[in-house]
Amino acid sequence: MDPATLLVALLVVSVLVWALFLGFVGLLGYRLIGRAGQGWLAFQAAFMLPGPRREVIRLRVQLTREVRGARKALSTIDANGATRGELAILVRRLERLAQTLDSQLRLLSCEPDEEMLRGFLRPARQRVEEFVGATRRIRQVALAVLGGETDDTLHRLTSDVDREVLALQAGVDALQALAAQQLEDKH
Repeated sequence: MDPATLLVALLVVSVLVWALFLGFVGLLGYRLIGRAGQGWLAFQAAFMLPGPRREVIRLRVQLTREVRGARKALSTIDANGATRGELAILVRRLERLAQTLDSQLRLLSCEPDEEMLRGFLRPARQRVEEFVGATRRIRQVALAVLGGETDDTLHRLTSDVDREVLALQAGVDALQALAAQQLEDKH
């Protein structure tokens, strides 16, 4: 094989290996970003330089996590057949509000005027904190509902077990007394 063909073959193999490596790294990065829950937002928040724009991105990530937590609480209540009251309506209202807040934050993240960005960041942060408080209360209520129903079910189950154990013990005692009576009658 002449050196020019060998060089071309080596170059082609090098390009293929490099492409495979970049594809693997890209896939790995994509999966890691996806696992973070918010994809590109989480990636931006992690690698953006500190400053008001990074704070805006973090607020968006927090908003997304809170909506997901409220949805999860509601779906857990539904999956367990627990009483949910008006929680479904409240979660839908929170989702609509989250969309509005996220739109405001998206617009704020593109604001070219740093002074205006800083001026609007504080009220945006307060809105997100109030939103977080509302979703936290929904999760607390969900836990309380599930805990209350679990406590009630557990109390009833424990009472049933105690009654069954007493009944079985009484049956065993009666059988032992009968067996003892039969032994005495034979002797």
